[in-house]
Amino acid sequence: MCGYTQVEYRCYHHRYIVRAWCKRYQDTHQRCPPILVGMKWRPDEECGDCRQQPVTNQLSILGASVLKKRYANLQGFIPRQ
Repeated sequence: MCGYTQVEYRCYHHRYIVRAWCKRYQDTHQRCPPILVGMKWRPDEECGDCRQQPVTNQLSILGASVLKKRYANLQGFIPRQ
């Protein structure tokens, strides 16, 4: 049986992280029922669902050259240098 650690975050969400996969899982890739063998408290972290995602603007996603090509056909558009 695989041993799991329960990790609780500052936001009070919790996750179950496997410590080590057992032989049965390694052979069949079927997960065992969770058996808690430990707990961790991470008061300085939020879980992945609550953690603030970095804000990216459209220029970093598309790139300035793509935007220039996309809007080049518009009248009155003057691309900045």
